[in-house]
Amino acid sequence: MGTTDGATWAELGKLPGTSRGLWFVTPSAGVAADHHDSQSRTHLNRTENGGKSWTRGHPCSVDAVVGGLARTLGCMVRDIRFVSPTIGFMGGGAPVDMGTYWGVFSRSADGGATWTHSVLPDTKHAVDRIHFWSEKDGLAVLASGQTLWTADGGATWTGSANAPAWRSFYASGEGKILVGVNENGRQIGYSFNGGRTFSSRPANLPALTRDVTFPDSRHGYLVGQHGMVYRYRIVSAEYTSPGMFGAAAPPQ
Repeated sequence: MGTTDGATWAELGKLPGTSRGLWFVTPSAGVAADHHDSQSRTHLNRTENGGKSWTRGHPCSVDAVVGGLARTLGCMVRDIRFVSPTIGFMGGGAPVDMGTYWGVFSRSADGGATWTHSVLPDTKHAVDRIHFWSEKDGLAVLASGQTLWTADGGATWTGSANAPAWRSFYASGEGKILVGVNENGRQIGYSFNGGRTFSSRPANLPALTRDVTFPDSRHGYLVGQHGMVYRYRIVSAEYTSPGMFGAAAPPQ
């Protein structure tokens, strides 16, 4: 489906399988991942005409050493993000044995035309979500709830300290603030150093959280079941409003 105004939508083209990630780098050029003919590999699809037709690429695979032996593993993509028309990232997993996945990270420097894939070391779960706010700085959230941060475009990863409990939804406000909202609404974590450490505060949201977004470092929104919507903003210490609760603010 495509739109030019956000109010009306029209069917454009069809992908060969169920999509697990979609991103347009320009109004005409986009990338989509599908799981069509296998439970262990994702195919990447690319369009140059706004989604009217798609060209299917090679299945995702990553080279790894398993038990001291070199192997090529199939990988499943779960999330796609671009920070510019050329620089993009993907997160997913590679099944090693029954019930065990290694986290897989992918990077593109040509708008999604080609990708380099790598295994996140010492992981036993797939990457569920990735969040990048620059070409170098980002956060990977594993299916286990563990979070990892990078400051070199994914070349190296380090575990975050005191991240919110699984399962949480994350958003970045210009890299100045990272917010993780626990799905059950009982905890919200804040980081002001690129995900290296989080400080969490209790919350008592009235419904399950489903997503969170921060268009900048001073404004954010979280949404959940039953039409729940909360807005984050910076106000004076004297300001009050029904249903309001305190939050952490980024350093000035």
